[in-house]
Amino acid sequence: MGTAASIGNDDEDLGSAEPCKVCNTRETSARCEACDKVLCVDCCPHRNKLFQARAVVDRNEPIIYRRKTPLKIRITCGTYNPRQDQLNVACELFFKDKHCNVTSKWEIYRTTQKKKNASFDQVSKRAHETERSFKFVGDMCSTSRGTSYFTFPCQKSVYKLDSSSGFSLAFETDGSCFGIASFLGGLALSIEIPTNFHAGSPWQVRWCDSKGTVKRQIYCGDNEQAYFRAPYYLCSNTTEDTLYVSDQENNAIYIFDAKCVLIKKITDSTLTNPRGVACDGSDNVYIACETKVVQLQRRGLAARTLLELKKPEVAMDVCFDVSQRKLIVIQQSGMITVFNMMTTPPGRSADGAKTARF
Repeated sequence: MGTAASIGNDDEDLGSAEPCKVCNTRETSARCEACDKVLCVDCCPHRNKLFQARAVVDRNEPIIYRRKTPLKIRITCGTYNPRQDQLNVACELFFKDKHCNVTSKWEIYRTTQKKKNASFDQVSKRAHETERSFKFVGDMCSTSRGTSYFTFPCQKSVYKLDSSSGFSLAFETDGSCFGIASFLGGLALSIEIPTNFHAGSPWQVRWCDSKGTVKRQIYCGDNEQAYFRAPYYLCSNTTEDTLYVSDQENNAIYIFDAKCVLIKKITDSTLTNPRGVACDGSDNVYIACETKVVQLQRRGLAARTLLELKKPEVAMDVCFDVSQRKLIVIQQSGMITVFNMMTTPPGRSADGAKTARF
C-alpha cells in the first residue's frame, strides 16, 4: 500500500542517464543530492528506503528530483480510511541546511492502492531538532463517514481532513491530546492535563462529539485509582461501541464498553511498550509492540505474537482493512507492510505480505 515519494524543498535537481558511479553497470540512475553523485537505486543509501528512483523509459530522458532527500525519517502513526481506500501516515523529516544545521518538518502523506504516486498535505513548520515546540501528530483515526482526524499535542488541538473542506481545525482541547478514535458517533481522546494537585494521574480519556463537546470522562475506577499512565494510542471496533486504549507505561490494553465502563485490563507478557492498536471485524485486536505485532483474540481471552521484526526496525502503528482483511504494519523507518490475513480460525498465521517504503 505504501508508495515512494520525494519531498523537501522545491528546487529542481536534474539527474542524468549516465551509468552509476559505483557499480558502473546500471542505466537507471540519478543524481542524489545527499551523495552528490550519480547512483543507481541499489547503490544509493538514501534511496533504498523511503525514496526510490523511478525507472527511466528512455535512456536519454533525465530523472528529475524536485525535492531534497532528508537525512532520516521518523513515522509516528497512521490510519486507514475505508471510505476512500486511503492510507494516511504522519512523518517527521530531518534535513541539514548549507550551514549544517539540522531542521525538521512534519508532513502527512495520503496514498491509495490505486495510485502510484503519493500526495500529501504539509501541516508543519521547520524547527531545530532540539526544539520540541513545533507541532507533531500524536494519533490518527478515520470515521465511517470518510473524515480523518489528527491530534496535535503541542497545539492542544484536533484537525480533520475530508474531501469537502480539506485540512482544517476541528476543535481545541484544554490539554495535550494524543490518542484518538471514532467512538459512539463522536470521538474518544486521550488527554494529558498536568496539575499541581495530587490527582493520581494527569491522564484521562474523553468521549466527545465532533466539535469537542465533552460527554463523558474516563480516568479512574471504583477504587479511585487512576487507570492510565501513558495512553498514547486509541482505537474502536467496527461498530464503534467498544474502545481500546493502549497504555505504553503500564504495558496494558484497556477495553471499555459503550457506557465507558471498563470491561477488561489486559497485561499479557507479550505486551511490551504497546503503541498503535487496530481491530478487525472478528473481535481480534492487533498491537504494535516495538519489534513485534501482538494479536489479542476474542477481546483478550488469548494473546500471541503474530509478527516479529528484525532490529532495529520498530513497529509504530497498525491499521486493518476489514473489507479486504488486510493488516497494515507501519514502521518507524518508513516501511509499510501489508499482510493478507487468512479467514481461517485463530492460530493460523498471516498469509502473504507486500512491503513498500512509503
